[in-house]
Amino acid sequence: MVAPMSVIAARFLPIITTFIAWGTVLFAELVRAAEVPSTYAIDYPPAQQFVPPIEGFFEEVSSNVGRVGRRTFRHQPNGGYGLPVQDRIGAQNLIHLGADVGWYRVRDPVVAVTDGIVRLAQQPVKSDKKKAKSSEAEPKILHWGGVVAIEHRLAEGRYVTTVYGHLDTKLLVSPGDIVKAGQPIGTIGATRVNGGYKPHLHFGVRTGRMAKKGRKLLPLNMNGQPIVLTIEAIADDHLQIGGAESLPDRLKLTIHEKTFEIERREGVARIPSEVLYHIPPIDFQIVGYGLSTAGWQDPVEFLRNPHGD
Repeated sequence: MVAPMSVIAARFLPIITTFIAWGTVLFAELVRAAEVPSTYAIDYPPAQQFVPPIEGFFEEVSSNVGRVGRRTFRHQPNGGYGLPVQDRIGAQNLIHLGADVGWYRVRDPVVAVTDGIVRLAQQPVKSDKKKAKSSEAEPKILHWGGVVAIEHRLAEGRYVTTVYGHLDTKLLVSPGDIVKAGQPIGTIGATRVNGGYKPHLHFGVRTGRMAKKGRKLLPLNMNGQPIVLTIEAIADDHLQIGGAESLPDRLKLTIHEKTFEIERREGVARIPSEVLYHIPPIDFQIVGYGLSTAGWQDPVEFLRNPHGD
């Protein structure tokens, strides 16, 4: 989908630029305001069966032109994956990183494409402003509406993570849930909750796990000196982190009103693994556009041949 320049400039470019520069923003709005697991499961059933995320997925992405009422609009054969959009960072066009499908199908079911574990389930944030004569709060307009990311372990030992964007306000899964192929995870959201876009599902496939060795975990500033903590090893209850040599033996961090303690013993720094649910990597949030397709896969081709045979 080619979005207007004003939409991209106002909503996406500042965040993408922050990602490139690796700033000190903690992305407070990216974490669902709900309880998350106290551990980060690293072992779960491997994927077996694969299904499309919505009914008619392959028929739609293979069709060039669709029509709703009197309006005719154009689909790309692969949902627009890998195509440049009109907007740029500097001299480089942004690239679309997923398949846009399910146009105008508000509240159509969206399902997990295969077995896996939910790593991210972000609901649209509700505003504090009440509707007149109503106790319900209006959903705030966000960039992506509801977003779910599911990590999958393939039978041959590879990992992929699937991303489902522009979902409605009610998600059917939570972080840490183990899901099966075809299990409903949410529905396609209306324009008012998905950042002003016409209703559709943005489906992306990224190679690898959300948390892995070498990933940048958290930028800090200690006494005017920048420090970047990285993941060195992952267990269900803790992470071993690098880059903490200049930190005190005990340091408490508050992230999204949750306090975590970094503790160093015999030169090894550790932090509870739950922190991963509070600072997900930015490349699983800016799922619509990027400067290249590196690390992403064509969703259509992936579902046709998930094992790369």
